[in-house]
Amino acid sequence: MDSEARVIENDIAKTYDNLEIKVPAVPEIDFDYSLLKAAVENELKNYEGDWYKSDDPEILKSAKRTVTALNKQRKTLNDKKIEVKRTYSEPLKHFEDNIKDILALYDTQISDMKTNINAANDFQKAAKLEEIKEFYFDMAGVLSEMVSFDVFYDPKWLNKTVSTEAAKIELGKALSKTHEDYEMLQKLKPTLEYPDEAEKAFFTRCNLQDAIDADLAEIERQRRLASFHEVVKPLQPTKVEYVEPVETSEYIEIPNLEFVYPVTTRILEIEATEAQFADLITYLKSQGIHGILKGPK
Repeated sequence: MDSEARVIENDIAKTYDNLEIKVPAVPEIDFDYSLLKAAVENELKNYEGDWYKSDDPEILKSAKRTVTALNKQRKTLNDKKIEVKRTYSEPLKHFEDNIKDILALYDTQISDMKTNINAANDFQKAAKLEEIKEFYFDMAGVLSEMVSFDVFYDPKWLNKTVSTEAAKIELGKALSKTHEDYEMLQKLKPTLEYPDEAEKAFFTRCNLQDAIDADLAEIERQRRLASFHEVVKPLQPTKVEYVEPVETSEYIEIPNLEFVYPVTTRILEIEATEAQFADLITYLKSQGIHGILKGPK
């Protein structure tokens, strides 16, 4: 395949080496620029000044006619420019269209080949990833049942610049460190207040510091919980005795009872202003309290 590709490249190189594109000498556009510019400048000098800045109807009509004439002159000159430009641009456009047609042939073939190349690359990456995973399950042993491969996976392992063996070596080092950290965690367990929480955190990311932090976090959580229990006492339920209802067929008439509260008499000595006494009398009457108010005459 490589030899065939080199032959094709050589054939194309020869084709382009022998390719001739004849570009005729572009003639210079001949016109007296200085003369035309001077003529226009002289013409426009006739309209300088503030003569057209007036409300006079006749002056405004004259100004409008002048603008119309100047626009006509400008259009004539611009049309000449477009005509000359077309003369030069049409051969160039014809050449560009032909080259674009050939370039499209390249684009179609290149796109198809890139699609197949990308598909092949994806297949190679999938196969490479599967091989690395198999290495993980073989090396990790029981650890693989507790920790996902994704915890150790590094996307750069699938790059072409990283070989499968290099990825395995890096993964093996990570697994060795995990075993070392786990052994250290076992030694630290007697010093931890919540070793179960620490171990659970360790297997989340296989990080020893995570385990220590989890123990400290649980200590703080338990401290806050204890403080909360001291402040908020649980409500004690009130025991209510259940009384069995008594069934009877007898009609019991409940009399209409009126409650009468006993009335007593008290003598109060009160110091207040006349207005306050007036408010007090009003309030006492509103409560159904009657009596005699005595005071100095």
